[in-house]
Parts: sequence; C-alpha cells; structure tokens
Amino acid sequence: MNPSQILSLTKEAAVLVEKNRLSYANPAAVEILGSDCVGKSLLSLFGSDIAGTQASSFIADVPVNGKACILRVSKLENAQIVFISPA
Repeated sequence: MNPSQILSLTKEAAVLVEKNRLSYANPAAVEILGSDCVGKSLLSLFGSDIAGTQASSFIADVPVNGKACILRVSKLENAQIVFISPA
C-alpha cells in the first residue's frame, strides 16, 4: 500500500509532499486547503519555516488559510507526510 492510499483511510486532514509539492491531499485536507491544493508548493501553503525545516519530524503551530493549525510533519524516504489539526 502506498502512502496516498494509507492517508486516504484516515479522517484526520493529511497531505503527502514530494519534491516540495503536495502530491496528494485526503478529503479532510482538501476541506482545509481548498480543492486546488494538490500541486501547490509546501512553501506557498505552509510558509518558509515549514518548507525550510530539515528535521525528520516535528510539530509546529502555523496559520493555514487564516486559521490557527497544528502541523505534524514526518519524513519518509523521499517524501513528507503532514497532518493538519485545528489549534
């Protein structure tokens, strides 16, 4: 099972990031980020602090579309998974 298939099973908002661009967003993430979020850069959606972090996993408090959110970021081999929760 690939990461996007796994993320499609969770009700928590989650996106898959490959090469600094969203390659998949589950339905809950689309509700938060908008229907056109896939293909957008990590930088444009979450800002430079998130896009520029080199840590393998971290938690951050970030405004997303004007709403306070908590992001949980985990790196896979060549990708990142970002879980988005309202703060």
